[in-house]
Amino acid sequence: MASTDLMCFCDVEVGERQENSGPHLGCDRQQLSEEAPQGLARPSDEGGGAAEDKSGRRPEPFDEEDDECHGIVGKQPGKQPSICTSHGSGENWPPESPGSPTDGHDVDERGEWRTEARKRKEMVAQFYEGAGSKLAAYEEFPSTLRYETRVNDSGEVEEKLVGIAFTPEPFISTARRVARVLLFQLATALVFAIAWALFCLGCWPMCEYKSFSRGVPWIVLDFLRVLLICVGYFAAALLMAEGDGGLALRRFVSCWQIFMPGTLFMFSRPVVHHFFGGFRVLYRTYIEPLAAFVVSFPLAFIFFRFSAHRNKTVVRHRKVIYSLQLTLMFSINALLGSAIRIFLLPLATRDTTDGERTRVVFGFLLIMWPLLGLVTATNRAIRDGSALQTAPCLAFGAVAHALFPRMLQSKMALLSPHQILTSVALGCFDLLTDIAIPYCVLIGGASSRLFIRLVARCKPNQRETQDQQPDAVDIIAVRDESNSDRKPGPSLSRLSTRAASYRRSKSAAFDRLRCMFSRSLLASQLSTILDAQSKFVTARYHPMFLRRLSDQVHLYGLAELTALIFSNLCSIIFEQILSPSGERLAERLAGLGVLVLIEMSLEFLLFCYMVRVINLPLIRSEREPKAVRMRLTGMFFSGSICVIHGASNMVVFVLQSLDREAYGSVELRDYCPHDSFLLRRHVGA
Repeated sequence: MASTDLMCFCDVEVGERQENSGPHLGCDRQQLSEEAPQGLARPSDEGGGAAEDKSGRRPEPFDEEDDECHGIVGKQPGKQPSICTSHGSGENWPPESPGSPTDGHDVDERGEWRTEARKRKEMVAQFYEGAGSKLAAYEEFPSTLRYETRVNDSGEVEEKLVGIAFTPEPFISTARRVARVLLFQLATALVFAIAWALFCLGCWPMCEYKSFSRGVPWIVLDFLRVLLICVGYFAAALLMAEGDGGLALRRFVSCWQIFMPGTLFMFSRPVVHHFFGGFRVLYRTYIEPLAAFVVSFPLAFIFFRFSAHRNKTVVRHRKVIYSLQLTLMFSINALLGSAIRIFLLPLATRDTTDGERTRVVFGFLLIMWPLLGLVTATNRAIRDGSALQTAPCLAFGAVAHALFPRMLQSKMALLSPHQILTSVALGCFDLLTDIAIPYCVLIGGASSRLFIRLVARCKPNQRETQDQQPDAVDIIAVRDESNSDRKPGPSLSRLSTRAASYRRSKSAAFDRLRCMFSRSLLASQLSTILDAQSKFVTARYHPMFLRRLSDQVHLYGLAELTALIFSNLCSIIFEQILSPSGERLAERLAGLGVLVLIEMSLEFLLFCYMVRVINLPLIRSEREPKAVRMRLTGMFFSGSICVIHGASNMVVFVLQSLDREAYGSVELRDYCPHDSFLLRRHVGA
C-alpha cells in the first residue's frame, strides 16, 4: 500500500445505521492516510466513531468475541469476514457500565478485563457479599489500575501492573468532611465517658460502706456486676461471629448452651468470695486458672466453629482457620484485660512523681504493643465472615490500651508543662504508630514472601548436594587428576585487566550511589515508598483488608479520645465531691479542653493522611448506618467490660491522686471488701 501509516482493511456490507450500536472497529487513531483507496472508510479524527463510506452511512458493528490481531474480527450472517492488521485501542470501545473503568487501564485492547482487574473484581464481589450491601466502601476515592509497557529479557513487549491511580478531592473539602467526622466522634466519646464515669461514681459507696447497715445488699450488687460482665463478654463474642445485632440474637437463641459453662464460672467467683472464704486460696490457685483457660480457648473455639459452620459467607475449606482466628483474638483480649487488672493497675498506686508515671506509661505501651499488634494483624488477615467485625474484635484491647496511660496522666498536676508535654508525646506516639501500620504490614508481607522463596530455593539445593555427593575414593582420584592437569596461572596482563575492570566497576558503583542520593531521585523514591495503596494492589491484598484497616483507625481514635475524657472526668467529679470549688472546676475543665484539642488536632492530621495518601474509606464508611451502629455497639460492650472489671481499682486510684494523705495508705482488701474481682493479695487469699 502507498500509505505508511497503520492500515485496516474492512470489506463489509453497508446497512442502515442503528442507534446505540455495538463496539466500533478495533483500529488505532492513526489508521488511514489521505493516500488510502477511496473505497475504504477512514475513521474520524477523534478516533471515537466508526468509519463512513461514500453514502455517509456507517457499517454494522462487528462481534468482538473473536477479535484477534492478524485474524478474523468477526462474522455475521450474510456478511464477509473482515481482517484487521493491528490491535484495537481501548479508547475506541464503547464506555463501560457505571462503576467500571473508562480510561482503558483495567481493560485490554479487545475490551476484556485484564487478569489483575478480573481478580480484583472477584475480590470486590466477595467484599460486598461479606458486608451485606453494595454501598459498603473499601476505598475513599474511585481508583483504576495502572500499567506500564516494558521489554522483558526475551525482548518481548509486555504490560505489567505497577500500581493504582486515584484523584483525591481538593484539600479544603477533605478537611471539612474530616472535621464533621471528628465532631461526631467527640460527641460519641463524651457520651461513653459520662456513662462510665457515673458507673465508677456508683461503685464508690460500694467500697465505702462495709456492712448492710443502710439496708443496701452490696453482695447482690456484686452479683449484678458479674451479670453485666457476662452479658458484655457474650455480646462481644456474638458480634465477633455475626457482625450484626439481629443475627447475633438469633445465634444466641440457637446455641445458648455453649455459654452456660462460662456463666457458671463467672458466678462461682463471687459465691466462693462471699460464702466460702476458707476455699479462696484453693479456688484462686488451682480452679480459677484452669476454668479461665477452658472458657477462653476450647469453649470459645467450639462457639466460633459452630457459627462458622452456619455462616454462608465463610468458604468451606477455611472454616477452621476462620474459627481459630476469632478464638485467638477473643483469648488475647481476655488475657490483656486480666494482665492490666493484675499487674499494671497496682503499679499506679505506688508511683509518686510525674517522671515515674511517665516511665510506667511508656513501659506499658512497649509491653502491650506486641499483643495488640497480634490481635490487629489477625483481624486484618480475616478474609471471610462479616466485614463489620472489626469493632467487636478490637474494642476491648483498644480501650484497655488507651485507658491505663490516660488514668496515669490524669493523676499529674493540672495544666503543668509536664502534663502537656506528656499528652503531646502520647499523641505523637499514637500518630506515628497509626501512620506506620500500612507500611509495617507491607514490610511484614514482603519479608514473609522473601523468607518463603529462600526456603524454597534451599530445599532443592540440599537435595541436589545429597544426591550428587561422591564417594571418598572418587574425591581422591579427582583431586590427583586436577593436580596433574593443572593449567598455569593467568598472565600479568590478564591480572592488570582484571584490576582495571574492578576499578571501573567500583567507580560505576559510586556513581550509582551518588545518583541514588540525588534530590530528584530521592523525591521519586519517596513518592514510591509512600504509595502504599499501589503496593496493596500489586501484592493482591483483599479489599476486606483495607476496610478492616480503616475501621481499626476509626476505633482506636475513638478509644483514645474516650479514655482521655473518661479519666479526667472521673478526677473532676470525685474532686468536686470531696472539696467543691467553682474556680477549681473551671480550671480543670479548661485543662481537659486543652488536652482534647491536642488529641483532636493529631487525629485530624491522621485522618487527612490516611484519606488522601492511603485512600482508606474513613469518611465514606460513615455514610453506612449499619457500620457506625456496629462500631458504637462493639465499643460500648467491650469498653464496659474493661471499666466494670477495674472499677474498684479506678476509684481507689483517683482518690489517692486527689488526697494522698487520707487515701495514700488504703489497701483494696480493706476499702472494697465486697468486690470479688480484686487481686488475690488484696483479698487476703
